[in-house]
Amino acid sequence: MKKLIVLCLIFISHIVASQAIGGEEEPEDVWYSRIYKSDIPTDAPIFEQYAVQNIFRGNGVRANIKHNPQAKLFKTVIQNQEEGDVNFAGVFRIIEWGCGAGCISVALLNKKTGELYFPKNIKFITNVAAIFEDEGSVNYEANSPVLDYRADSTLLIIKGSIDDGNHPLSTQLGVSYFLWDTHRLKLIRFVRSSHK
Repeated sequence: MKKLIVLCLIFISHIVASQAIGGEEEPEDVWYSRIYKSDIPTDAPIFEQYAVQNIFRGNGVRANIKHNPQAKLFKTVIQNQEEGDVNFAGVFRIIEWGCGAGCISVALLNKKTGELYFPKNIKFITNVAAIFEDEGSVNYEANSPVLDYRADSTLLIIKGSIDDGNHPLSTQLGVSYFLWDTHRLKLIRFVRSSHK
């Protein structure tokens, strides 16, 4: 216990000393990783390029959790989010949950069949605090979500760093463009952020 108190006192004194020396205080948003609109090329994929003609309407089938070991781990969050309309690729409802500070995970629920997909190439999305802003100004109201998707398109856009469980991309902050392709999300383009 004494060691903990000593460490806390050292930490606090370090902060006080650095401010007393005249060091500028860090801006409040220093912990954000930045993705600027200027990072996105003009030929980046857009939703309309990957349009879906038919969108499933109706209540749909409940998630098949019983026969999916991975789904059993996230049963409560899946059941809490499975209600509602299709929001991706004509038949899916994207379910997302936090996996720690600045981290989310996703699953795709097929509302027609109840089948759940846990993308193997997207175990975690980190740096989810990325600000999508204009160069030189922070406009918190204009921030876009980490995940962008639409019911009428097979395009999924992720802003942040993706970890597939084998090759962490935490150093590769940017925008990833995925297409739903039969039974998987296929990465079609990655645009690295020019800022950190």
